[in-house]
Amino acid sequence: MDLLEDAVRLRLEADVPMGAFLSGGIDSSMVAALAQHALAPQTLRTFTVRMPDLGFDESTAAARVSAHLGTDHTVIDLSEREALAAIPTLPTLFDEPLADPSMLPTALLCRVTREFLSVSLGGDGGDEVFAGYNRHVLGHALWKKVRRVPAPVRRAAARALMVPSPALIDRSAQRLKRVLPGRMDVRNPGDKVQKMAAMLGVHDMDLWATLATTWPPQSGLLLDHTHPTEMVIPRQRLGDAIEEMLLLDTEVVLPDEMLVKVDRASMASSLEVRLPFLDHRVVEWAWTLPMEAKVKGGQGKFIVRQALRRYLPDDLVDLPKMGFDPPLAKWLRGPLREWAEDLLTERRLNDDGWLDAATVRSAWAEHLSGARNWDYRLWAVLMFNAWLDEYR
Repeated sequence: MDLLEDAVRLRLEADVPMGAFLSGGIDSSMVAALAQHALAPQTLRTFTVRMPDLGFDESTAAARVSAHLGTDHTVIDLSEREALAAIPTLPTLFDEPLADPSMLPTALLCRVTREFLSVSLGGDGGDEVFAGYNRHVLGHALWKKVRRVPAPVRRAAARALMVPSPALIDRSAQRLKRVLPGRMDVRNPGDKVQKMAAMLGVHDMDLWATLATTWPPQSGLLLDHTHPTEMVIPRQRLGDAIEEMLLLDTEVVLPDEMLVKVDRASMASSLEVRLPFLDHRVVEWAWTLPMEAKVKGGQGKFIVRQALRRYLPDDLVDLPKMGFDPPLAKWLRGPLREWAEDLLTERRLNDDGWLDAATVRSAWAEHLSGARNWDYRLWAVLMFNAWLDEYR
């Protein structure tokens, strides 16, 4: 990982105060470890957002990582009230209908970090370069097992998996966790079962679109029945399903979602974020590696994890992947319900003429009833409609 170490070192050059985001995950921990090593005996400043009201808290793992690395660590507390108050500003801040829910905590983190720093290192790009998403590991592993099952059987299994609500699955998983500790430690199991059900009915070339997109091609969301992925995704065969997903993530998800999110969120607060994982030398080198260096033993980013073990104990390296998303499912049934309803009326959807009103209203009704968690799908529509209102 000498190239990554040099990429970090180059991005530490600055004549203004700088530090690094530290979530406790693999990528930010790797960047912070290399930065602290390069700066020694100086101390790197690291920052974590703590949002216990919102249903997730990465601060404990981040604090442990910081203690092992010896960084000067700051925990930023954000409340539900602050997060909800920022939502109406998102269309203006991002200037386009971005659908990634982590845009909200990212914007809040950048805003508060700017009070201390002018430049920060980030870990973005690690998932796309070294295969860190669940679809690269779990999705692909499951697909290898089920792809030879006849399609009608897979579709029947998918329908069966969609019968119980996500809430029921979550409660059942919690009960099983008490009996089988460690084996049932899965975040949002109900949503993951829904994702697995959706995957069972797809063909090879639709696997990435089903796992990576919010509204899959068969959802019927767009009135012209042309899904955007049909226009922008190159149908390339690399001989390896994970490599094909990585290529699509690099060509579509990274530039059009992840980097837009970080760039707009940071520059809105006049904070510069530098991303060592996207040093062109690191990306080029990663594509020369065999897949076993990226996905091995049921884990992604294998080579990065092995390098990180030089700096951190195994229990911090092998933590399950955490998201950075707010609790949209709960918010849309609670404090955001009135705001969402105004943007999702049947008349408004029909007048705009972009989206199928029946499809959207059906998802909204199922979500409100608790039968399904369509928070990600609905958030995409809400951000689009809020953007239309802002720039109409």
